[in-house]
Amino acid sequence: MNRKLYYLSALVLILAICWVISCATFGSYAKVKAPEKMKLVKCIALTEPVLNQKLGRTISKATDETWYNLVNTRFLYALAENGMLDYICDDDLKDVISRATRDKADLEKYHMAMARPGQNTDAVLKTEMEIRLKEDNKGDTYVIMQLLDAKTEDVIIDVKFNTMWGVGYVNKPTTLMTIRDGISGAVEQLANQMKK
Repeated sequence: MNRKLYYLSALVLILAICWVISCATFGSYAKVKAPEKMKLVKCIALTEPVLNQKLGRTISKATDETWYNLVNTRFLYALAENGMLDYICDDDLKDVISRATRDKADLEKYHMAMARPGQNTDAVLKTEMEIRLKEDNKGDTYVIMQLLDAKTEDVIIDVKFNTMWGVGYVNKPTTLMTIRDGISGAVEQLANQMKK
């Protein structure tokens, strides 16, 4: 009897490990499309993340200012946390990123730096997020991040990350939680590709 319980426990553990691994695999995608150009990237210009919300079949621009502030703050923090600061060209933007915490950033200075055109940039980072809301106003976040050649706009690195499959939540997460985790997960995937 104990032997059957042991084998059953081992099987459950193996299945749980496979489930966690498959969630992380299906939830994130990062592909270098132009490895020769990636090696030349030394200076990246940022664009502000585009934030959309989807409820049922309707997709619209997100209207919750809290979401925008959270996305921008977490975006800046994730860039610093994942070692992307050296790739940022603008000194003011570098300063904002280096001082960003998980929950606070100088968004006024960030917006001013973003309004200036980048000079001598090798690549531009574009980010688009979609929050897929459910009836209980909780939902998952899907992030698409592309590093584009500054001159040709060819895709250098393509990153996709979603919190439905990329993060193993025990309990149903809040929307703010998935926004935070979505942007952080996508930046981490990008940084991993840049460091290769």
